[in-house]
Amino acid sequence: MIYGEIAFLTGALDGGRWARNMGIGLTLTLGVLVFAVWQFRVYWRRYRNVDSVASTREGRFYRSQARRRLQIAALAGVVGFLMLAGMTIPAGYWPRLFAFSWIGVVLFGAWTIALAIADVVAIWFFFEEDRQEHAAQSVALRYKMEKFQEESLRACEEAVKKAQAEEKVREERK
Repeated sequence: MIYGEIAFLTGALDGGRWARNMGIGLTLTLGVLVFAVWQFRVYWRRYRNVDSVASTREGRFYRSQARRRLQIAALAGVVGFLMLAGMTIPAGYWPRLFAFSWIGVVLFGAWTIALAIADVVAIWFFFEEDRQEHAAQSVALRYKMEKFQEESLRACEEAVKKAQAEEKVREERK
């Protein structure tokens, strides 16, 4: 019974005939495959271009990020292929193969989501270190600015006192 429900939702073959909603399923599957190929090309170029700065902290981060995203794109391609396979396998003829293809979609999809979460966490840790560094620099600059303001105020006060003293001397001379 569950095979029939999955077959209906995905638009799988129904006894050798195309189900009513096969067009939606094929469009979704082809969209996933096109997206996977496009993303793989984009991140493959980025992965190769990061070699020039790979020794820096940022270079290592961007290289590992590109590696994670390459894996995500490849997994999206596998998911798209398994979706296509699951849609074209008649559930009534090969129920185990049909079930394995959709279980694969779910497992590879979960793996893709886990990699995406790992990517988000890595980004957060990378930029958290930068935020802490900027916060420390901000505190140091604020201290320097306050010190400069105090010194400037003292210098102004001394200049005013000196001017007042000179004014007194001038008045006394008159």
